[in-house]
Amino acid sequence: MTSIRDEIIWIADEIQSTSVQARETAGDLAKRLEELFRNESSYDTSIADMDDRYVWQEASYMWTTEPGEQGSTVIGTTGLVPVDDGIKRELRLWEHMLPSLREEYTLNRYTDEVIYCDKRSMVVGQTTTNFAGLFPSGFDSAEVCRIGVTYYDYYGWVDPDLNPERVPRWAPSAFVDLLGVFIQSVHAPVFKRKSDAETSGFMGLHYNLEWLNAATVYKSENRILTLSSQSTLIGASPGAMDVLGLPPFERQEPSFLEPEKVREHVDVERNLERGKSPELAELATRIRTDSEFEHALGGRNFKVTVEAAPELGFFVVVLA
Repeated sequence: MTSIRDEIIWIADEIQSTSVQARETAGDLAKRLEELFRNESSYDTSIADMDDRYVWQEASYMWTTEPGEQGSTVIGTTGLVPVDDGIKRELRLWEHMLPSLREEYTLNRYTDEVIYCDKRSMVVGQTTTNFAGLFPSGFDSAEVCRIGVTYYDYYGWVDPDLNPERVPRWAPSAFVDLLGVFIQSVHAPVFKRKSDAETSGFMGLHYNLEWLNAATVYKSENRILTLSSQSTLIGASPGAMDVLGLPPFERQEPSFLEPEKVREHVDVERNLERGKSPELAELATRIRTDSEFEHALGGRNFKVTVEAAPELGFFVVVLA
């Protein structure tokens, strides 16, 4: 980099371009899946050889995975609805989405999951984590989200009542997901028929913030941090963490195991305004409103320069 300012411009551009790509990909994949639903008769959905490829974990629960360097392919149902021939044919139909899902998983940097989640607890996708056996037979993913076990209602934020425009939407803020990963997530609603009043599910991409940090601020020799519009500290270089006086980031438990602890970690511990010193709270406030200013931290004066990444509402900041 030729200057500190150039570095934060590069990081902001990296966040902006890759997050816009993730949102556009979610919308494009949702449309492809809807076209698949509406043209089912054009595809091979024979179920004669399914038992050779699908693994029955328990009664009415089946899953297939293909572990590899490019993640794990997953198609399955937890048995929330009885696995009859109709469900089997639908799973076979979904197999035709796999080339597109694998391709987009590879093309989207910082994306650790590209997946369609149906409200009947059926999924198809490409993920970093092998899901096989992770969820119990009869697991109701939509209900789990509704009752608050997950950080957000993964289905709700793109359902028609909150999303009448039927467009891909980012989660309300960064969060720790079911597997303990710090992410932003974009979901695109999927409708089996254009006239449907309700979504059948969502096409989602996980934007892995730890991967983003590892490729950007963690490597910086400057005092650089990334802050969300909610004042959540998304990431920071070692030098910036020293100045902020905060402990280093640590991997959290999956959100469904300790939801209150995880929420406290993201909403309070990683937030520069909540329970922090007045000088940190003022820094967070000014980052959201000023592009350049002077600020004192820990008895030292810093020149603060800010570059925005508006797609996610992030601010990339250098303390010079």
